[in-house]
Amino acid sequence: MPQKRNSTFDNVRAICVFWIVGIWHILEYGFSPIEKVPYGGEITLATLTLFTFMSGFFLKRKPICNTHDVLVFYKNRFWRLYPPLFLIGILLWGINWYDSILQFFGMLTGLSFFCQPNVKTLWYISMLLLFYFLTPIVLWQKKRKERLMTACFIFILFYLLSLITHIDNRVILFSLIYFGSLCLEDEFPELLSKQPLRTFGICATLIIPYLLLPIDFTDSLSYFCKIPMILGICGVVYVISTFISYNHQLTRILSKISYSSMLAYMSHRLFYVLFWHLTLNITYKEYSFIFIIPIIFYFSYLGQKFYDYLILKLKYK
Repeated sequence: MPQKRNSTFDNVRAICVFWIVGIWHILEYGFSPIEKVPYGGEITLATLTLFTFMSGFFLKRKPICNTHDVLVFYKNRFWRLYPPLFLIGILLWGINWYDSILQFFGMLTGLSFFCQPNVKTLWYISMLLLFYFLTPIVLWQKKRKERLMTACFIFILFYLLSLITHIDNRVILFSLIYFGSLCLEDEFPELLSKQPLRTFGICATLIIPYLLLPIDFTDSLSYFCKIPMILGICGVVYVISTFISYNHQLTRILSKISYSSMLAYMSHRLFYVLFWHLTLNITYKEYSFIFIIPIIFYFSYLGQKFYDYLILKLKYK
């Protein structure tokens, strides 16, 4: 019997994917240069941080005790992520999305961050592939202290790689969040939800100094200095999602957006490019992009339903 979905995390996932698909990336198509959006980059990093945290936090519940468990883990992750990624990756090739063949294969092999510049959008999914490959090393450890030491070792490894190569700094941040989430207790989200107003106040306190002080985020050192702000935004989104969960009608809608989030994230650039060419002769066509947002989530929801049906049929065939 499938586990009941966590409504708060569903709300978090829906808010995050809507920010990226329905606001942040759509700005590139005629509204405003994204670099001019105040704190837009930090909000986007926070949404991806939340995605990364949820990816690791829910996977840590899957026990890995032997090599068979490792193979089952890889099999499940492969079928969950890789076929849609491969198909969408090929379709994006058809619209000249990649700068080089190396960038394309880097994306498919989980090594996208080594291929600078990173491929747009799919670099994040590619990074998750690498994280999933390393996950059993952490989950194999039975004691929390051993898991923590292993996670720290992997994080240090990524950090050292950043010193000798030109990998994206975002990978260092997300490796810290992902492998750290594998070491947390199951009760961690409940601790945040028990006193939501207190959590909101603490997180807001982390954000306020960045709004008041002129901080330059361009160099690598200041990049890591903004981590408290990113974590503050994450906490605020989580608390808001907790309050939303009391509204059952809105939560029902957000649960469908959450369910479609993976395909919506991977495929929305295809919809954007297609819609851009279909509306070439429309005045103020950037505003017509508002209508593509529900279409993306609708077809992503149907696509995810169909894909899950196929996987279920193959599993019990």
